[in-house]
Amino acid sequence: MKNVVALLFVLLELTTYSQTKNDTIWYAANWQRTTYSKVKAFYGIKDYDETGRGMATYYYKNGTLHSRQNEFNDLKDGLCIWYYSDGKKSTEAYYKNDTLHGELKKYTELEQLKYMHEYEMGEILNKTDYNLKTGNPLCASNRSY
Repeated sequence: MKNVVALLFVLLELTTYSQTKNDTIWYAANWQRTTYSKVKAFYGIKDYDETGRGMATYYYKNGTLHSRQNEFNDLKDGLCIWYYSDGKKSTEAYYKNDTLHGELKKYTELEQLKYMHEYEMGEILNKTDYNLKTGNPLCASNRSY
C-alpha cells in the first residue's frame, strides 16, 4: 500500500511539473536574447502551460519589475502592463496575437492618466487626452488615424 501511495505521489508531481514551462530569459539593451553574463538591461521569466499560454514577467537588471505580459506562443495576447524603473505603472494595453486590440492607457511618472486609445486589431478607433492638472479629458476623437 505504501508503495502504491508513493508511486501515485511521484506520478502526480511529474504530471504537475510537465504541465508548466518556466524559463528565465536574458536580454541585452536592444531586447536581443543573450546570456546571463552579458545582461545589460533586462531579464524575463516565462511561465507557460502546456497550450503555450501564460505570463511573461520582465525585470530591469536591478530586479525592479519592468512588465507583465499575458502571452500565447511568445506573442502578447491579453493584458500587458509596463512599469517605470521606479515601479510605477507606465502603460497598460490589451493585445491579440501581438497586435493592439482594446484599450491602451499611458500614465505619467506621477501616475496620472496621460491618454487613452482604443484599438481594433491594430487600427486606432478612439483617442482621448487628459488634463494632467484636473484629470479630465481634454479632447476625444473617434476617427481613424
